[in-house]
Amino acid sequence: MQVIADLKSYLLDSKAYFGIAEVLNPLREIDKLIKRKLRCYIWQQWGRSGYRKLRRLGVDRWTA
Repeated sequence: MQVIADLKSYLLDSKAYFGIAEVLNPLREIDKLIKRKLRCYIWQQWGRSGYRKLRRLGVDRWTA
């Protein structure tokens, strides 16, 4: 996936930059944001059939 490849290079640069300063709390917040945005991206790729795909993968009804 091109999105992940682009994101990977950006995040490695950011980690190298912020790793020197040892600021972990903002990095955790950025990590949460990125994970949420990637989940949204995957849902957009799946479209309206996302619920059915999750059910086929074995996710229970409430969680899906």
